[in-house]
Amino acid sequence: MASIALTTAVDSYFWRTLVWPEFAGIYFNVVEGKSSEWGTSPPLTYFISSLSKLLLTAFPLSILGFFMDSRIREALTPHIAFVALISLLAHKEWRFIIYVVPVFNIAAARAGAFNIPRTPFIPRLLVQREEQWFKLHCFGSGNVPCQVYLFPRQPRA
Repeated sequence: MASIALTTAVDSYFWRTLVWPEFAGIYFNVVEGKSSEWGTSPPLTYFISSLSKLLLTAFPLSILGFFMDSRIREALTPHIAFVALISLLAHKEWRFIIYVVPVFNIAAARAGAFNIPRTPFIPRLLVQREEQWFKLHCFGSGNVPCQVYLFPRQPRA
């Protein structure tokens, strides 16, 4: 309640009229349906563009994880439904769906874990292949901290 009072006081001072900014935003965008005044995008923008940019190489793995494991399907279905419902609004921004990224990453991790052998003896060649796949993933996603960890500078002789 204190934060509502604070934001109302600050915004009312600057706008010189009584306004609760969060309610005004919801009222304008949802109740009055004027969110399209901020710009519009096609209905499948979240699925085709936004999720693929947010998840990078985890996007196809999350799809694979969805079909591999019923527990992942159960966890991912409400998030897919949320993205589908919010796709009905004309105005789309990636920040509206950023909250689904962790669950999609869990689905991708499940698909990635399927590739790890479950035997106590892991042949050296297989480990090298997995390391190469991981390095390729790091470079493909542009994950700089991962690249720095994998390929530290060599001391000069």
